[in-house]
Amino acid sequence: MSKSLGNVILAKHFHQKYGSNVLRYLVLNSRYNQVINLSEELIQQVVKYVQKITNLLKKLNFYLYQKNITGIRKKFIKTETYREVIQHLSNNLNTIRVLYLLEKNVNFLNKSITEDKFTVELEEKISDLYFILNILGFKFDLPNYDFSTKLLISQ
Repeated sequence: MSKSLGNVILAKHFHQKYGSNVLRYLVLNSRYNQVINLSEELIQQVVKYVQKITNLLKKLNFYLYQKNITGIRKKFIKTETYREVIQHLSNNLNTIRVLYLLEKNVNFLNKSITEDKFTVELEEKISDLYFILNILGFKFDLPNYDFSTKLLISQ
């Protein structure tokens, strides 16, 4: 991107078009001391990944509602993933490794929710997911469904 070529996008315009989570992911997915080479293809990949996380969170909220499980987001469990996240962030702010742990966690949760087995490991992975999203600063605005809407969805 170059100002003289006219292919520069201001941060506020980027935020309006793609959202803050896409910008945050792009910044976190590169070393803090290196240049980020933006391309439309890279941005679209990140948009798809952020949508994947959003879809998981929606599916997870509904799954927890169906199982009548509450308070799991506020539960804080010091798991192995928690220790790894702290270690990677302490090691020269290695956010790329933390995003890798997030990807592993997202894949595990998608698979586990599909299999419909609530285990202690699943509870730990849910806690890890919320911890990683929180420590990296991701914010997702998920819809809050009323009881009648949840009833329609479950039917």
